[in-house]
Amino acid sequence: AAARVEGLGKSPEVAAADQALAELEWQRKEAKKVEVKRGKLRKEVESLTGMKDDKVNATLLKAALVKAQAVLGNSQEDAALLTAAQVKLEAAAWFALPLADRLEKASLEFGREACSPPADRGKWACQKISDKEMLKRSRAIGEASCNHPTLRDGDQAEKPPLQNALPSETAKNFCRYPPPFDLRESEDGRGFRSAQFEFPEKLFNLTAIQEEDFGELAVVNLDMNLFRSNIATCGEFWLIEFYVHWCPHCMSVMPKFYKLAVALRSMGAKLRIGAVNCATQKELCGAFRVIGHPLAAFFYPAGGNPSGQVQLFEYAGKDVRVNTALNYLKAHRNPAWDAGLPEGMEPQRHLFPVEATNDLIRLLPEEYRPTDAVMRWLGNASSAGAGVVCPEKRPWHDAAKKRPQSAAEGRGSVQNGSDTEDKEDEEEKKEEGAEGDEP
Repeated sequence: AAARVEGLGKSPEVAAADQALAELEWQRKEAKKVEVKRGKLRKEVESLTGMKDDKVNATLLKAALVKAQAVLGNSQEDAALLTAAQVKLEAAAWFALPLADRLEKASLEFGREACSPPADRGKWACQKISDKEMLKRSRAIGEASCNHPTLRDGDQAEKPPLQNALPSETAKNFCRYPPPFDLRESEDGRGFRSAQFEFPEKLFNLTAIQEEDFGELAVVNLDMNLFRSNIATCGEFWLIEFYVHWCPHCMSVMPKFYKLAVALRSMGAKLRIGAVNCATQKELCGAFRVIGHPLAAFFYPAGGNPSGQVQLFEYAGKDVRVNTALNYLKAHRNPAWDAGLPEGMEPQRHLFPVEATNDLIRLLPEEYRPTDAVMRWLGNASSAGAGVVCPEKRPWHDAAKKRPQSAAEGRGSVQNGSDTEDKEDEEEKKEEGAEGDEP
């Protein structure tokens, strides 16, 4: 530089000025190069960001984004572009995954969101309670049902609104779950006698069944409060029966429904059982649009939200297999179930006769139903059915001292038999028990 200055004969001051100008020109050219580079990167990033998620080359976008993050400025426009590119890169990476991996990740993400507690639980959020508390409330609901005016003594008793209703002495045994005894067909084939509940040892864990409170928790007596706060918004899978205690048909199927519930609970099945006495729980039965008895409905919601909104007739639980099976049942409902429906009334497709329960449960995944052997035993464990019970009042028997007495001639409650019948009953009981053990 000194040589050039001497050669040109410029003064040091002029030379310094020229050098400063040259430095500024170099900086200007470098800045222009950077701006051109930034412009190209912007266009590249904007082009890739503007493509559809499933068409973007994630590798190219990632390389462009890394370069852009190094050279782009801190302007608002550049910051927005980088943010959009990052979102697009995540979407492109998602679509680059195999379909099976995408489904797995989506399922896990849904599970984390659905299972995490909401910030504001709200009034009607799921309130899990212990088995002890559930049993306490179920008992209280059952006691309230058994205090219905049709079950009271003396002048306080009301007449049931059913022509062939059995007297209160009999109905008192069927006003709540669990029923006090099983029913077996009487010798003359025109009624039923009481019998102890028996479960084959090779099909059931008898030790578990005999535990205290086991049977009472097999079927939970429900009212609107228990259903609304502890069931409706919790996302569990339930099968709910709707009955009235004065209905002979309801009485006949109650022991069979109870045995199904015991089988489910003893095997740890993921299907819970509840029951609603519509004589006292009109609000809950009305919510399910119950138009007859005994009927049943599957209830498998997605779980409620803090506002308390619950879909009673839609299946949106976490297990898609169950939803598919239940929707199939609803779509292929047996038209015979709606025979006798009043003219102009639409069939309630979510409801079905309790007698059909065993057949319908067979369509559920294995973890929601008993084994095939137990299902066969349940199908043979009771002969009580609509054709035997409904047409007229039937005699009720017990193995004790007095002769059988029909509902028409006496109180209609479980009566006593003779000593001779005791022995016959015991022999028949042994034979039936042996048959019941056959898978």
